[in-house]
Amino acid sequence: MQESVAPNLFEQGLFSLKAYRLNSYILVGTVYGLMLLGGYVKSIGAGLACPDWPLCYGQIFPSQKYWFNNGEFNWGLWAEYTHRLVAGIVILMIFHLFIAGWLNREHFPQIRTVAWLFFAIIIIQSILGGLTVLHVLHPLIVTAHLGMGIFSYTVTLINAFLIHTTFKQIKHPVSEETGSKEKQVYPSTNF
Repeated sequence: MQESVAPNLFEQGLFSLKAYRLNSYILVGTVYGLMLLGGYVKSIGAGLACPDWPLCYGQIFPSQKYWFNNGEFNWGLWAEYTHRLVAGIVILMIFHLFIAGWLNREHFPQIRTVAWLFFAIIIIQSILGGLTVLHVLHPLIVTAHLGMGIFSYTVTLINAFLIHTTFKQIKHPVSEETGSKEKQVYPSTNF
């Protein structure tokens, strides 16, 4: 039976591979939801409901006077502001993946590559989001923002697949001698 480093890698903690895996799965759904929300913002014409960037009406949280137009709730502002808030959550989740991936890079080099890709995506997508507002919804910038969103989602899927298969291989490694899977279950990896 081969010796494994798995128990050390699966320690409980914010930057463990177990946390990385959970965050990866949640990120797939969150990025998909962000893309849907962005499509909704575009379809209701609310892309400039927050006319400045990175703030909204010069504030982190717009005051109450912007949330209501003639006594009616401003759904456009809600959609655009929620899109920005969810994007902020996605950025925090990706920073977590970047740090956890970097800390575990020696054992799983493919995660290191994805971590750097995530870091680049955050920067590019944030710039495109800001340019979308600052250049008053220029069609090329809006299209680039959507394209980067699709690419971001693709990377989250690839990342989730990589971490899923990594866990599967560690839980059930293939024996070099027999070529068959040896069942090894570590208590810290049981969900």
